[in-house]
Amino acid sequence: KLNYLLIVFSPIYLISGFTVIDYSLGALLGFSGIYLYFYSSKYKNTILIPSLLIALSSGVRLSNLIYVFGLIIFLVIQKEYSRAIKFFVTTLILTFFLYLPFYLNLYNLLEQSGSISSLNEFFCVFSLTNTDLTLYDRLGRFVLKQVSLIGTVGLIVFILNFKNYKISKLNEKLCFLIIFLLFQFSFLRLPTEEGHLLPALICLFLILKFNTNKRLLVIFPLVFLSNFVDMKFYDVDVPNHATQAYLNLEIKEGFLIEDYIQRADKGVNKNFNYKNAKDSIFTAWSNGCPND
Repeated sequence: KLNYLLIVFSPIYLISGFTVIDYSLGALLGFSGIYLYFYSSKYKNTILIPSLLIALSSGVRLSNLIYVFGLIIFLVIQKEYSRAIKFFVTTLILTFFLYLPFYLNLYNLLEQSGSISSLNEFFCVFSLTNTDLTLYDRLGRFVLKQVSLIGTVGLIVFILNFKNYKISKLNEKLCFLIIFLLFQFSFLRLPTEEGHLLPALICLFLILKFNTNKRLLVIFPLVFLSNFVDMKFYDVDVPNHATQAYLNLEIKEGFLIEDYIQRADKGVNKNFNYKNAKDSIFTAWSNGCPND
């Protein structure tokens, strides 16, 4: 279906797939757990395998606990309280034991170096946000980052045709809608790399139905081309860490090419960039949790 082509050929999906990073693997495990829970008759009466897959997804990326909360909220709305409790407890226990050995090892290392004074400092990751940005700046970054999901022109056409789309019957699709909203709210808290929105993009096109495929046939090539060439309507001073944006309409390289150029540039001085990344992380955490 063209819905799936829109997902797999979107800039965010391709960039995440060509990068050794946790976005794609986390999405694979998270959506696999949701899929088995709703669509596999073999696992219809058990939550162990779906819980394990979503726990692994959360192990890959902590923010993927959103899959847990999305399914729990859905079950509560459906008044399946017993299954909601079982799913929550099972997934939480599995996730806890996945993280435990690594966190114990990290805690011992930091304690020996004198870089940590309390176990409570580990929980600050749940409150991370861009406190150095105003709400206006954060909202601006949040909105602009949505553009690279399907490209500038593709997004414009998508919005103009929104009245021609409809939401599927909200049975299990309600779960995808909840997950979509939770990932968007999570991104608003820390709007940095667009890859955070990969699960939201997947949910969006799993939810929407199109009246005719003709509209998708218009949007799909625009989304695909945005990987290679795109109409840019703004520039930023520093990619992913911008403090200023400027209106500047021009045709430039697409998101996939842009990402490739940035990575190739970093690869030229890879030793410097490795050290700089290490020093930046150490500096950020040396006095406690960043933005704390």
